[in-house]
This record gives sequence, C-alpha cells and structure tokens, in this order.
Amino acid sequence: MSTLTPLPKPLPKVGTPPPPPLPLPKGAAPPPPPPLGLHHKVASSTKLRRSPQMVNLYQLLKKKMEVSYLEDVQKHGKSITILQDTINSFQSKDMGNLLKFQKNVESQLENLTDENQVLARFEAFPIKKLESLRTAAGLYSKLDAIFVNPQALGDKSSISPAIKAEVEAVERVKEEEWKKFRSSNVHFGFGIITRIKEAMVDLSSSCMELVLKMFACYRTFRSSLQFVAHGVDEEKGKVVASYFAAADAAEHRRNF
Repeated sequence: MSTLTPLPKPLPKVGTPPPPPLPLPKGAAPPPPPPLGLHHKVASSTKLRRSPQMVNLYQLLKKKMEVSYLEDVQKHGKSITILQDTINSFQSKDMGNLLKFQKNVESQLENLTDENQVLARFEAFPIKKLESLRTAAGLYSKLDAIFVNPQALGDKSSISPAIKAEVEAVERVKEEEWKKFRSSNVHFGFGIITRIKEAMVDLSSSCMELVLKMFACYRTFRSSLQFVAHGVDEEKGKVVASYFAAADAAEHRRNF
C-alpha cells in the first residue's frame, strides 16, 4: 500500500504579517518577566565611577591648601593691610618711582602661598589697582628697553621696522590702556613713545649722513686706501668702493 507524501506548507506572501503565536494551552502560565533591575545594572555598569581614593586625595589636598591660606592670612595679615593702604595712596608721575614701587610690592606678595586666595580674604585690598600697576610697569619697561637698546630687536637692517611695529602695537591700545590706568589712579608716561619716534628719526638721519659722507669720500678718493686715511675701515671701504664702481658702470652704460 503506497503512502501519500504530505504537501509542503505554502510560503507566506511578501508583505503579509507573520502568523500570530499559537495560543497557550488552558491552565499554562505565561513566561516569567526578566529579573528586576537587570536593565538598571547594565546601564549603571557603563557609567564612569569616581575612585574613592581620588576623592579622598582631592579632599585632603583641598584642606591642606585652605590651612595654608589661613596661615598666610594670619602670618602676613598685618603686612598685607599696610600694603593695602600703601597701594591705595600711591600716586606718582615719575615712571622710575612706579617701577621701584611695583618691585617692592612684588617682593612682599611673592611670599604668599596663593596670592589670589589670600588677598581675597581682604575685601578692601585694591586688586584692580595692583593689576594696573603691574600692567603699567611691564609696558613701560618694554618701551624703555627699546629706547635704550634698540639693537636688541634685531640686526641693523631690521631695527627700524621692528621698532615701528612695537610702537604701532602700543598706540593701537593706548586709549584703552589709558582709561584703565586713569580709573585706577595710575599715571603712565606715554611720552616715551614720542621719544622713541624721535630716536628713530635721529637714527635715520645719522644713517643718511653716513651714506652721504661715504659717497662724497668715494667721489673724491677712488682708492680704498684713501678711505682708511679718512677714518673708514679698509674692508668697508673696499665694499663701498666696489658698490659705487658698479653704480658708475651702470650709469655709463645707460648714457651710451
């Protein structure tokens, strides 16, 4: 007797929803829910945890710093109060006096563990004027160094452009800085900028005068040895002589 082969189940059509799940037998309990807190544990395990040792170390350092601040307040309290009154009353149009005064102030404040934290304990301390004094002293020292020793900015060929750039940078912020100084009752001698400009003019005039003298010397005496006789270094005389000789040759070619 032959057996019939069962027909395969038809495939679901594309786009049709899947068949519903089979109903549970009567009396069967539904599957248990996932354990409580499982999702919370997984999420919390991915968060960055603070190390208790690091927290304790931070708290310890913080307490030590606070103790240091309080010790400085007690140890230097009297001198800070005197310094506070001295800064408030300081007025001088002499920039030399301002530089000396600022140096003395810094020598006293450098003994503090943390200047900002300690001075914050003194509500009447003139922090704003202190910063203005520091700015004024730093700016004037920079300009004075340019006036006294312009060669520090570079070689002779780049001195004038470098000085010009420095002066222009100061002039761009001059009005703003002047207002800050004035609000803190701090005088700044901006006249040094004028002196630097005058020195630049004198330097340019001296260079031009030297070139004219050497040119006249060359026109009168063609030999490099004669440069030496007139106080010009022999090597420099040769360089200048060769330069003007080349200039004469170029001029001669243009004429013909």
